[in-house]
Amino acid sequence: MFRHYFPTLADGSLREALKTTALAFLILTVIGFAAVYLFPEAAELLVSFFYDKVESLGMEKLSGMEAAATLFFNNLLASFSAVADGAIPFLYLSAAALGTNALLLGAFGAMYQQSGLGLWAYLVGILPHGIFELPALIIACTLGLSLCKVGTARLLRREVRCGFLLHLRDCSRFFFVFVLPLLLLAALVEVYLTPVLLSLVL
Repeated sequence: MFRHYFPTLADGSLREALKTTALAFLILTVIGFAAVYLFPEAAELLVSFFYDKVESLGMEKLSGMEAAATLFFNNLLASFSAVADGAIPFLYLSAAALGTNALLLGAFGAMYQQSGLGLWAYLVGILPHGIFELPALIIACTLGLSLCKVGTARLLRREVRCGFLLHLRDCSRFFFVFVLPLLLLAALVEVYLTPVLLSLVL
């Protein structure tokens, strides 16, 4: 069935690319943690950036399904952009979304540790929805990088396993079948479960 609906992704290359992307995400998360832990003054810029982003969403005025819908569509747009960036050859722009999110994830972990709240509280606040949101992000970035690789190879007239448009079709299908549901689950968990768990440890 997978080969029928995603023929250009069924040769094992996607699996290997996902492993590589996930490893890169992990390494960058550790770098983000180490950078803020060693240079605490960087935390002020981070907090400012984060709260500006939250303020722009207007989350403090929303509750329940409105908040979940806002989170879902914001994350959906970000993830879709990571895939769409892959349509631009040579630049591999999807790597920027991967790197930014990984560095921020690690950096906020260091901030929690330095503030005395500890990594346990941070993990409680991140993992419940992160087990859905982070795989969605990694998949989206992997699809974008794969698109860019195929598009670049075609322009350079190198031998590739598939045409760009066929690969774009399969990546789009994969996105809506796998990434979209993960983001929906992540938004619901972040709004309804994460605050309850955080209240138990803070």
